[in-house]
Amino acid sequence: MIDRNLLMHGHEETSRQLTRRGVDPAVLVQVREIIEERRGLVTVESTLRGDLNRQSKAIGALMREGKKSEAEDAKGEVTHIKTSIAANEEKLNALETRLKEHLLVIPNIPHADAPDGKGDEDNVVVRTEDFKEGSYGEVPPHWEIADALGLLDGE
Repeated sequence: MIDRNLLMHGHEETSRQLTRRGVDPAVLVQVREIIEERRGLVTVESTLRGDLNRQSKAIGALMREGKKSEAEDAKGEVTHIKTSIAANEEKLNALETRLKEHLLVIPNIPHADAPDGKGDEDNVVVRTEDFKEGSYGEVPPHWEIADALGLLDGE
């Protein structure tokens, strides 16, 4: 799976290199948008959790001071915050799933020496070897070779 930081911080270069592998640049832009949306949801969740912690502490302080009606109002606020956190987590999980699905189909960045193309059929033949079946004679199985070399203890 490609590193999402490459898509965010070195987007132009990563896009250029992946285009050599046949990746549609529109897909990369879409992935970037998903990553940015995810970051926004993570920020919202962090803020909501901070609010939840502050409200919970405030409830404890109000109860110690004997202000039960104000504490009950604060509990209602906590319930609302928890509902918001749950909804945000649901969105975040769905977005994370979409992001993972996209990232899994994006190939690795090709080496600079690699030919352009989507697969093996686009590779350039550098050299060929003339290997004929049986040219090495009868090759014994690996366990016999290992036993002859004293690498295996058959007992």
